[in-house]
This record gives sequence, structure tokens and C-alpha cells, in this order.
Amino acid sequence: MIFTDRIRETIWKRCVDLEIDVLVKDTSHPRIKGLPGSLLAGFLAALSKQTERFVLCVLPENEEAEALADQLSGWMGDTQVGYYPGGEEDPESPLIINPRRAGLQMGVLGDLLHSRISIVVTSASGWAMRIPGPESLRRAAVVLEKGVQFDLMELTECLISYGYTREVMVERPGEISLRGGILDVFPYTGEAPIRIEFFGDSVESMRFFDLNTQLSTSEGFPLELLPTPIAWKDRDAALSSYLPDGGLVFLKDPELVLGVLEKTHTDHGLLLSRAELESALACHPSIMLHTLTNPEGVIVYKRKCGLYDE
Repeated sequence: MIFTDRIRETIWKRCVDLEIDVLVKDTSHPRIKGLPGSLLAGFLAALSKQTERFVLCVLPENEEAEALADQLSGWMGDTQVGYYPGGEEDPESPLIINPRRAGLQMGVLGDLLHSRISIVVTSASGWAMRIPGPESLRRAAVVLEKGVQFDLMELTECLISYGYTREVMVERPGEISLRGGILDVFPYTGEAPIRIEFFGDSVESMRFFDLNTQLSTSEGFPLELLPTPIAWKDRDAALSSYLPDGGLVFLKDPELVLGVLEKTHTDHGLLLSRAELESALACHPSIMLHTLTNPEGVIVYKRKCGLYDE
């Protein structure tokens, strides 16, 4: 079955038995229940569509967050949904990069900088990561396009400092290769490898190419390269700092989210404290979904964490 726009519209109207406009105007961090299985994805898609607001969804674990992002992509399309994985970089092994995780994180932050997506799904550890603020990351971005001027050696050193590795030939994401006036870049963020030809200090051409044949496949478009997480400086912000005005935070089982963070919190300063998370949450309207069947667990959590009022 193919989900056309008409079918999606019908399902949106029928599956969400809530007055969404009333819900998002509630300033007391409203609690909701009764969204089992894939209904959650349908509700979040409707929430974003009907309110025309950006939504940051926080779930306890990475696996659950990634599954929800996949479901949301079926409702809204891949270009409207981003998955931001959690997981800390190891300060004891700063040269070790998980390419897929780094690429997903950099891709989402780039999309948020340019307001290209409507929903981001993350886990407890992703929500709590200390990251550079939007302005800091925007200043660090390297944008390559025809006609721009770069000292080729300085550009190469910059990309190495950003977490890229220099190889004879690029084979996998996160690698660059320099031969004469030609710079090959295989971005972390999922684009095909791109060959950038310089004339002096000016970018003369950009073309995507095939790794096996090394032949050009199509004209390249402007490329924005961000530092990888290991190269992030000024980690003075959180993911919620990237929310636009009016953006919503949606927490699934906040007591579990905080519980996960209590178990994973470390002393090297890469995660926000509970107080910092509460402060960040207070800056945006939020909705909380509770799926736990034990009401006493919610009461204990509320007394302990004070994340929202009775």
C-alpha cells in the first residue's frame, strides 16, 4: 500500500483524538497517555503539521529513538525528520570516531542551522550532550562552492583538525585526499565523495565521483563541512538551544529519561547536569507522554526530580 498525501491526511485526522491546539497552549507541561506503538509517530507528525512548530522528541534509549525516527520518516518524508544519536565521545581516546554517529549528529545540526527539518528525535544521552551553540558552529562551518577562495594547504589542515583523516585515496566517510590542486572529500554526513579542483586559491569545479571508477558522476553542489564531535570547542549549549522560537519539546517517559542519565552521567563534563536540563526545558513549551503502568513510579520521580509540577 502506498501512503499518498490524501491517505496520510485522513489518518492524521482520525488517529489523533486530541485537541492539539489546546494541548500546546497548556503552559503546565501537559501529560498525555494512550499512544501505543506506531500511533506515537502519527501523533507527532500531526502535532508538527497542525501547529507548524518544530518538535524535539526525547526518548530514553538510542534504539527506541532511531526506530521512532524511521516511523516518522514514513509519515513525513526523510527530509523532514532527523535522528540525533546520543553517546559520549571518549575523552581518553579523542582520536576514535564513530563515523555513522558523528555523521548523523553533524547532519542534524547542519539541518537545524538552516531550518531544513521539522522534527528531531534523540535519546536521553543525545538530549544531555554538551555541544557548541548555533553561532559557534555557524562560525566554524567551512562552505565550499565554485569561486570561493581558500589556501589549499590551510584548508586541508583545517579539515584534519575537524576530525577528517588524510589518505592516498578516499574510501570511506571522514577521509580526504590531496593530489596537486585536487582535493577529494568524503563527508561524514552521507553525501557522495566529491572532487574539488582548485585554480590557485580559487575553487574551479566540484564534481561527485564514483569510488570504484574514480570517474565523475554529476556536478557537485555547495558543500558545508562542520567539525566532528571530537573537535567541538565551547561546549556551552544543548540540543534544545537549536530550537526555533515556538519549538516544542516532547518527552516520552521523562522518569526513564532522567533515570538513564543518572546511570550514565560521568565526571568529564560532556553531559549536562539535571539542573541544566531543567533550565533548558523551562525555556520551551513541552509535552510529556507517560507509558509506565505504575503510577507510584511517576509520583516518586516527580518528588525526586521536580521536572514538572503536580
